[in-house]
Amino acid sequence: MKQERTHYRGHFGVYFSVTRFTVMPEDRLALRTLHFCDAGCDYWRVQDFITETYDRMLAQKRPCEMVVAVSRPLTRDQAQLFNDQNDALALATAGIIGKAFPVLKPWQRKATGAASGFSLKFALDTRHAGDVIVAVQAWVEGGIGQQHSSRTMLIKNTGGAQ
Repeated sequence: MKQERTHYRGHFGVYFSVTRFTVMPEDRLALRTLHFCDAGCDYWRVQDFITETYDRMLAQKRPCEMVVAVSRPLTRDQAQLFNDQNDALALATAGIIGKAFPVLKPWQRKATGAASGFSLKFALDTRHAGDVIVAVQAWVEGGIGQQHSSRTMLIKNTGGAQ
């Protein structure tokens, strides 16, 4: 597999190492040999994630174009910016659902809005310093037409040395 590597600075200054490659069916086992330094000792999770994405594409005999972006571990400030963004999203959701809820009593609207906001807040991942963001995109041409898959994963910092 020929790999092209680049770097990208995303939102909140998060630095990504981006790798682009084409996987043929005979290269599937080689996906387990790819190493991503930014993932630290959890590089095997990235390998599993890439392999699952490839298998999901059902490429059969066709080439599968893949792009993998792995962030450097988040700093404390970057993690806090992501968490603040999640808070703003939960607050906006609470306001929208609270106003749209079809009841006549204002306290019921407020309670419904607050419940939906808290539900969304707890459903979103909280980021911490040292967490790593992994994004995988894959494309296959042919068969029933172009197929595209996009997945992300958050590798939580478990503490200790990375």
